[in-house]
Amino acid sequence: MGDSISFDGVRMAVSVTGDKGVVGTGTRIRFIQRGSRVLGCYSGGRIIRGFLVGELSGAVLTFRFAQVETTQGRGSALHAGHSRCEVCRSNRGTIQVIERFNWTTRDGMGTNVFDEVLAP
Repeated sequence: MGDSISFDGVRMAVSVTGDKGVVGTGTRIRFIQRGSRVLGCYSGGRIIRGFLVGELSGAVLTFRFAQVETTQGRGSALHAGHSRCEVCRSNRGTIQVIERFNWTTRDGMGTNVFDEVLAP
């Protein structure tokens, strides 16, 4: 990766959801970055509210996440996991994150893709 990427103030949308993923095209993520520490807050789709805390090292973002999500007819549930992500620039020049996640509160793992949403 030729240029340094900062997540500070970046907004992203989910463009691809893995089979075991819960985030979806309606999920939006807002990031804050201080040094190598990255914080994110997300919601939308089945996600009522989610948070992630991690570290960016070069082109690798690692984080732990916790989220409250809706369940089919049973209210809501809290789930958590950890992710290791590849960070790159898309053909449009926007930030893209390829997330490989593992659940810690239920079975499963998978891959999601997030794409930067530019302000109008």
